[in-house]
Amino acid sequence: MGEILFKALACAGAALLAWAVCEPSAPQVPYGESWAQWEIRFIFFLILAIALTAGLIDGWRQGGKVHLLRGAGLGLVFGTIFGGIGYGFGADVYKLILGPEIQEGISPTLVLARTLAFTLMGTCLGAGIGLSNFNVRRMWAGFIGGGLGGAVAGATFDLIGMISAMPIFAIRGGSETGSISRAVAAVVLGASIGLFTALIDRLSRRAWLRLVLGRNEGKEWPIDAAATFLGRSERAHIPLFGDPNVMPMHCQIVRQGAQYILVDGGSPIGVGLNGQRIAGQALLQSGDVLHVGPHNLQFCLRGGARPAVVPEARGYAHPVAASPMTPAASAPTSLPSSQPTTAFPASSISPATVAMPAASTWTLVATNGPLTGQRFPVGGAVTLGRDSIEVPLGFDTMASRRHVSLQPTADGLIIQDLGSTNGTLLNGQRVQSATARRGDTIQVGTTVFRLE
Repeated sequence: MGEILFKALACAGAALLAWAVCEPSAPQVPYGESWAQWEIRFIFFLILAIALTAGLIDGWRQGGKVHLLRGAGLGLVFGTIFGGIGYGFGADVYKLILGPEIQEGISPTLVLARTLAFTLMGTCLGAGIGLSNFNVRRMWAGFIGGGLGGAVAGATFDLIGMISAMPIFAIRGGSETGSISRAVAAVVLGASIGLFTALIDRLSRRAWLRLVLGRNEGKEWPIDAAATFLGRSERAHIPLFGDPNVMPMHCQIVRQGAQYILVDGGSPIGVGLNGQRIAGQALLQSGDVLHVGPHNLQFCLRGGARPAVVPEARGYAHPVAASPMTPAASAPTSLPSSQPTTAFPASSISPATVAMPAASTWTLVATNGPLTGQRFPVGGAVTLGRDSIEVPLGFDTMASRRHVSLQPTADGLIIQDLGSTNGTLLNGQRVQSATARRGDTIQVGTTVFRLE
């Protein structure tokens, strides 16, 4: 709840700052061309301030400089564009209801028109902020939360104006007495959008991880992507810093329908689940504790309760062959935890989601990027790309979702490009179909693998 209130207060402060910058230049006559130009400038700065702050906080909550800068930049761009569109729609609705004549005094029609105008602006602004995360759920959370925030701000504008008009007129005279109502409406708009977007985002998420041991204990991350990556890379969905033993892309959580599957990314120290190292992958249940280096994270599922009795038929997932970078699965390593052991019945996982076969002749070794040094055995046909489960490339924006297929044979790997945007490179040359042999390099997006 603290993060929700913090976002509300931060957005309110940003909106107040935008008002403080623009208000001194407000014309003293509340109509005419100069007033229209000033109002557009004020609304632009107001939207910009709220969008930038909301995006900055979303990036900061996820962790890492990359997410911070990405959240701020995309929040600013998407929020300003969508907020501007919403302001245009709102202005049209306002004029449609009230007509071209300037309204004197307060009336129910004026309050309705202003509330609808602010609602449309808030709806589009919130949707833009949510869309900057490239996440449909967050877009809808922003859409609803922004609309509620805009409605609250619009409904309070004229009420505050009616209360403050007489004192302002008595002090300085003139026909423009809306400075206080604009300040209050700006603060209410920022606070309400920050509050409602964060609150609805919290209430609408289905699964998330909570850090229960490690730096920033209590921090939470929603699990929305088809594959959510954990590791010390700045680009990981859940960045975990502070231990060099944690690989840049250490493991991932794959969403498969209503199930969530923990998959080891071939890390040397492995991934623990409830005190036991998994071999390959394991099905997650609400309340399970993941161990990634020194970090303990609890998997939470909305409406999901941890079983009172752990089924007996639980153990390791499909074992993988030992390699210089991967300890043997036959020698499980206990991790310090008091949690009971859980894994999953092999029948609960679709064969398409098996990370790696038990035996493998060929191995891909990443030579650059976040996966540097990690080894990926290829014992059967696999598809590489951003949606790949076998090789975590979700961070690589230059890779297509289904980029290339690899088929092991006795002579090497048969490479078949799947119509990727940027192509597949074998030893630096773009190929459509070819055979890679030991020592060759295969480039998918910006990531280069050496075949061993």
